[in-house]
Amino acid sequence: MTTALVTGANRGIGLAIAAGLNRLEGMKVLVSSRRAEDGENAARTLGGSAVGVQLDLSVADGVEPEVKTVVDTHGPIDILVNNAGVMENGNILETDCERLDSSLEVNFLSPLQLIRELVPASMPEGMGGL
Repeated sequence: MTTALVTGANRGIGLAIAAGLNRLEGMKVLVSSRRAEDGENAARTLGGSAVGVQLDLSVADGVEPEVKTVVDTHGPIDILVNNAGVMENGNILETDCERLDSSLEVNFLSPLQLIRELVPASMPEGMGGL
């Protein structure tokens, strides 16, 4: 069985991606969201082999333990869809740095951390680093 992890999959584009993957035979879809309950509800809606998991990407440094829990529970991740994101509304010249930092965490740093955590484990032996 192939396992796909879709971040931000409890609604919108992420949910649509998870639904498409969930229709594929032999695919287990991990529907991730910031709150476990949201991912579980979305997975129930999708049915099939979809499973809700919690990944809070608001702090990149906090991703590693959550990813370890997901992999320990569900096995290796074959497909990663880094979909989660936030969008700050308003004028960028007037947006305070705290809100911009939050956007950078979710939109860039956490997805990068997910790649760092998951890709090396999925590389064929002898491939070395990227």
